[in-house]
Amino acid sequence: PTSGPVTSLASGANHMLAVIDGKPAPAPAYPVVEDEPLDRYSMNSAGNNAAGQLGTQNLVSSSSVVPVLWEPQGEIGQTVAFGGTSCALVDGQPWCWGAGANGQLGNGSASNSLVPVEVTKNWEGTVTRLQAKTGTVCALTDSGEVWCWGVGGSGVLGIAGSSDARVPVKVNLPGKATSMDVGDQHGCAVVADGGLYCWGSNSYSRVAPGGATGTLRPTLVTGFPPGIVKVSAVTVGLWYTCAVAGAAAELYCWGLNAQTNAGIGTGVTGVEAWPAATGLKGVTRAESGTYSTCAVNSAGLHCVGLNTSGQLGLGTTVSQTRFQQVAAMDGRAITDLTVSSANTCVITDGGTAWCWGANGNGQLGAGATANFLSPMEMTSFLKPG
Repeated sequence: PTSGPVTSLASGANHMLAVIDGKPAPAPAYPVVEDEPLDRYSMNSAGNNAAGQLGTQNLVSSSSVVPVLWEPQGEIGQTVAFGGTSCALVDGQPWCWGAGANGQLGNGSASNSLVPVEVTKNWEGTVTRLQAKTGTVCALTDSGEVWCWGVGGSGVLGIAGSSDARVPVKVNLPGKATSMDVGDQHGCAVVADGGLYCWGSNSYSRVAPGGATGTLRPTLVTGFPPGIVKVSAVTVGLWYTCAVAGAAAELYCWGLNAQTNAGIGTGVTGVEAWPAATGLKGVTRAESGTYSTCAVNSAGLHCVGLNTSGQLGLGTTVSQTRFQQVAAMDGRAITDLTVSSANTCVITDGGTAWCWGANGNGQLGAGATANFLSPMEMTSFLKPG
């Protein structure tokens, strides 16, 4: 479509995906017919395409928005963009395309694919959320299960071992998951009773605060301040973890605070071995990238961490050790938030997309490769160039 709301936006390190009114298409689009109208597709992309992650059925990268040449027979929901891979939910079932050497496509193969392939469905019901940052994908189902596939190093898959998984494997949790996230070497999930469980590498105490070794199985996170007994949401960065916890819905973070990446707000570079309060309360959404974290509360959008590409949206490239309010987004109701290694995007009420940060691969779809230091309305994603 050439107009309509942006219903999902995925910000990857080198490419992006935008779903424009992801209603079911009338018929499959393979093979692609030359000179057919570009606005018949419900998903657009931009950026690096070395593995076919843009969904254009070729390997040509683009700094202008191009359509994902796919018309699934269902409604397109959430999307994720990571490394050289893209995934999208269609009627609650994940499909992936692009890089697949480590099983990222989840269909049993270790090959790339220029067209979307359906992830092997090892669960009952449907998937409500996908999370991915590097080479591991995790899915949260409507029954509260977490299934992961792709890169398995450091035990990031949450199973007994560190081998890659070409099909989804189940993370054994002590209860139904309500929130989860996965990063480069560790993952975490919140279960229904408010307990937070993490697994994978414990470098810098990011999995087991105060501990020295990692775990291949989900382990209960302890060490929150007295009175903080329930966690409501979790997000993970490269070497750190953040969680929304307690009656005040305050954001707590722990792990390595190098490059001001953890959003801990102490201004000290080093290891925060236990959950530390950031001072940001009433948090309704938090997302971490590689070295930065952003969170939403009633006052607006707040970001902290590395800012060398302008990914904090403050109009500068000065990194921050404490959360800063992104003034350009004040007064806008944010309905979705995505943070990657060096850029950030939000969707505001009404389906308007805004992005800022790294653009060296043209992933912001503006037809150029200059970084955006402040939020820019992404009207380009509404119409392929």
